[in-house]
Order: sequence, then C-alpha cells, then structure tokens
Amino acid sequence: AFATLAALPFCAESYSATAVDAPMLLSILLNPTKYQASEAAVNAKAVAVKLLEDAGVDVDALKNGVEDYLQRQPTVTVTGDASESKQKSLGNALKEVMETATEIKNELKDSYISSEVL
Repeated sequence: AFATLAALPFCAESYSATAVDAPMLLSILLNPTKYQASEAAVNAKAVAVKLLEDAGVDVDALKNGVEDYLQRQPTVTVTGDASESKQKSLGNALKEVMETATEIKNELKDSYISSEVL
C-alpha cells in the first residue's frame, strides 16, 4: 500500500490539483504505471483488480469513470515559485479512507495497512 500512497503527489501533479484525495488513490490502484508508481504498486493493482472483480465490478468501466471524474476537477496553475505547487493538502475523503484503513488494520492486528485494506 505504501507504494500506492507514495504515488499520490505525482497523480495530483498530473491533474494540476492542490490536494490528494481518494479518487486519485483508486486511480493509482487501477493504473499504477500511468503515475510512475513502483513495482510494488503494480502488484497492488493485481490485488485490487481481483477484489473488485470478485465483487462483480466492471474494472474497466470503473477505471474510465475515475479518469473522467479526475479530469473534470478544477485545476490550479501556479506562477512564480514552482516549489509552492509541490505542497499538496490531504482531501477529506482520503483522510476518511486512511482513518478507516487504520481501524481495519488494528482490528486485524496487522503491523501495516495492506493493499487489500485500502
């Protein structure tokens, strides 16, 4: 899961967003190579796809829907100091996802948040 989370800033940059949020996490899980995520994120994709397919989800339709959603979000263009654009806030939905993932991790007595939990 860490590799997927590590790709969030790159995903936000690719959409000129000021925050990282849950739809970006899902997009990275479904398409890690688009965001230059590591091999571990590619492995997480396999887990996520299997779980979604087992739940009866049309993964391609979900992937396309998330992409469409992210492209329709407002964008921000930064002029001047480019380092300012590197700072990303944490979106409310992603915060809730991470809080819930932490609760599940604790219930399972795991030492880390796994891709399955995300």
